[in-house]
Amino acid sequence: MLFATLTDFYTPPMVIPNIAGRVPALTTFLDGAEVEGLKELLGLQFYNELVVGIAALPSAWAIATAYITGNTVVYGNRIYTALVNSTGVIPSSDVATWEASTNKWLSLKVGDNFLVYGKTQRWAGMSTVSVPLIVAKYLKDFNGSVTSAGAAKKQVENAIEIDMSHIYVIVYNKYVEAVNNMRLHFYATTNFDSFAQSLGYTDFDNYIGEQGKGVRKINSFGI
Repeated sequence: MLFATLTDFYTPPMVIPNIAGRVPALTTFLDGAEVEGLKELLGLQFYNELVVGIAALPSAWAIATAYITGNTVVYGNRIYTALVNSTGVIPSSDVATWEASTNKWLSLKVGDNFLVYGKTQRWAGMSTVSVPLIVAKYLKDFNGSVTSAGAAKKQVENAIEIDMSHIYVIVYNKYVEAVNNMRLHFYATTNFDSFAQSLGYTDFDNYIGEQGKGVRKINSFGI
């Protein structure tokens, strides 16, 4: 998965039962659910751009690695470039050793603060979109009944049937909230306007309105 890990699916309501006992078969479904959902949400062109941008990010800083001048690492939500050789120097702790810079793909991936009409807002990263997206697709595709062994189709002979539709509503609405926050981040930062303009759109908001998928909250009554 691009933005989610298996450990993201252990905390309610974002739970996929018995996940450890169903790897690797389940990961195929989870990977596909994320890819399908993000392509639909973001449009194919930006999804492809996103994959390339994320893949190009440096590796995370590691305490035991010997870095030489010019090396780049990810630490927190910043990229740091080594100014001198070092080992074990935390990037954010020494401006003489590391120089910090922002990166639009890293900010999109892990989150960052942004301003809307002078007010600070928080974007918490793409996992806030991917995790509920994947769980919602899991619950929907497996028809809502979940046992300790995983998903199971509803059966008349079952002594106890657990209807997960209310959990689906909660999870899907979390997804909608995250998508709205993501789009606000896109609008406020203008980080991807140049991408949209290269395709003939006025800005990224115009692109996502044409090529992406709009979402809205739902309820158990279908209204």
